[in-house]
Amino acid sequence: MSSKSKDSSQILVLCGGFQNLTSRNNESVTYQKSCLMTNAQKITNEPVELIKSIPGIEFVEMKDADMCCSSVTVNP
Repeated sequence: MSSKSKDSSQILVLCGGFQNLTSRNNESVTYQKSCLMTNAQKITNEPVELIKSIPGIEFVEMKDADMCCSSVTVNP
């Protein structure tokens, strides 16, 4: 059953991503990988591919991007 299941990011990449969106004005975007998607579903590339497919977006790798999201402390 799990081999037939797909995450929405996988489907969107197969459909061409977000290339048809209105171009952004050189905005920087980062992404923290989901622990569940990375460790259980083994999905790591598709979410980043989707971000990179948005016209005008610069993808910037997050510091400690592989750290579990439940262990990150955000300082306001």
